[in-house]
Amino acid sequence: MSTMPHLGHPVPPYPYSGLSFEELPLEAQNMLNCYVLSADSYDPAAVEEVRHQRAGRLYRNLTGVFDALVTKRREVVGINAALQTMQPGRPEYTAAEDTYVRIARHVYHELLPELHGHLDRFIRETDALVWFEQHVRDGTPDAVSEEERERYRGNKMAPVIEGAFDLLFRLDAAVVMRDLENLEREVRAPPPSPTSPTTRKKAVRLTKSFELLSSRYNRNW
Repeated sequence: MSTMPHLGHPVPPYPYSGLSFEELPLEAQNMLNCYVLSADSYDPAAVEEVRHQRAGRLYRNLTGVFDALVTKRREVVGINAALQTMQPGRPEYTAAEDTYVRIARHVYHELLPELHGHLDRFIRETDALVWFEQHVRDGTPDAVSEEERERYRGNKMAPVIEGAFDLLFRLDAAVVMRDLENLEREVRAPPPSPTSPTTRKKAVRLTKSFELLSSRYNRNW
């Protein structure tokens, strides 16, 4: 119950092989028409600019999702640390478990579907551009094979998707490291009354929290 889900995103097979423009999904047709991409005026730089814009839009859309995932992961770490100090079956233990369940539902049923929805849309947009570039080359000396298309598709898609998850990891790591630093400062701060039982209990609690947070930071998503 202590870890958040490992994140990744499957890339489906290329779906537009052999299709004419009229046979493309309406979403793909609309995107190509929106950017006035035409075989009669093919400009590779213009296509690359569209691809860059769609990647930028993906990252902007994912920013809020990533912030929420980092926040929820931070809450889970806090709950796990608190559970270590509680007795199972006690009301406070049950309440903490209930909070964890609510967080898990929010992550699995809202945040992750939203994240994957944005990535799916980016993949469909990339595939529309791949279709367009292959279409304008068909029947010319620059025509590409299926293998070349798949390699080109992967080169245009994978770095963006991998970069998105790398951004999430870096955001999460920055938050966790900040929490670790704050806890470490609090643990090392000299207590006002070293002999006070309350102070000793607080020091033990902070030390345990620091150790738990450190161990959870080293776990994978």
